[in-house]
Amino acid sequence: MQHVPTSDVTIDGVRYQLRKMTPARAGYIWQRVIMAMFKAQDEVGGSASDADLKVVERRSPEERVKGMCALAFMYMDLADFEFTQSEAMQAVSRWESIGGEAPVPMPVMKDARQWAIADIAADPQLVTRLTLEVVAFNCAGFLPGSSGT
Repeated sequence: MQHVPTSDVTIDGVRYQLRKMTPARAGYIWQRVIMAMFKAQDEVGGSASDADLKVVERRSPEERVKGMCALAFMYMDLADFEFTQSEAMQAVSRWESIGGEAPVPMPVMKDARQWAIADIAADPQLVTRLTLEVVAFNCAGFLPGSSGT
C-alpha cells in the first residue's frame, strides 16, 4: 500500500486528519481557484498595492491559499464549488475512539460522495473550514516559498 501524506488539524477541539488528493484532482482544484481569482479581479477591479503584497508574502503558503480560497469560493460557479467541497471532504477523516480503543481516523465522506458522518454534513461552517484546510494542505506547494517549490 502506498503511503499518502497526512496532516492533522484541530477545529473546535476536534481532531481531523487531512490527506493528499491525487495530483490531477489537486491540480484541477488549483486551476478553479486561480480562475475564480481572475474573475474576482475582473469584477472588483484594481490590484493590490506593494505594501499589501508584502504583508501577504509574510504569511505561510497554507495561509495564503486559505485567503485566496475565501475569495475564490465566492466567485466559483456552484458546480466547481461542489466539486471542490466533495473532493476535499473525501480527503478528511475525524479521529474517533471506538470501544475505548486508541483513536483511529474515520472518513467523513464515502467514495460515492455520501456522508459517512452525519453531524459534519449538517454543519456548513465546519464543512467550509475543513474544505479550506484540505485545499491549503494540497495546494500550498503551488506557491513560492513552500516546500513544494
